Amino acid sequence: MIDYIKLVENTEDGKEDPFKALAILNELSDEIKQCIDQIKPIAFVEAEKYDKTFVHHNLKIERRDGRKTWNFKKIEEWSKAEEQRKKVEGKYKAAFEMYQRGATPIDESTGEVLQLPEVTYSKDTLIVKTIDKSSLLR
Repeated sequence: MIDYIKLVENTEDGKEDPFKALAILNELSDEIKQCIDQIKPIAFVEAEKYDKTFVHHNLKIERRDGRKTWNFKKIEEWSKAEEQRKKVEGKYKAAFEMYQRGATPIDESTGEVLQLPEVTYSKDTLIVKTIDKSSLLR
């Protein structure tokens, strides 16, 4: 059994390689997710025996209905509007790229300076995977 708390402490103290530690924790996370995915359907079946909200073994359990989602892709009017939206977004993305290179983005048909879209950046990521698919846990 991996002592993940100790693994984190050892990594913070410089006693463990951070890449290996990250790979081990990623593998643990994947295994835990698989376990959760196996147990969830069983828990849902059991929860059907109770009200939507109940207390069981000092745990508050709440069963929620799935949310409604919409898909408009087969509606021709929506598809045309979506295509137009993509063209507009492409135009302003290109304007932003021009601006970043030091050029002033100009609308070719009107000669006006184009507004720039608001841009945000997500956190950088680091991907660590074992090459030979062997487990670091065993």
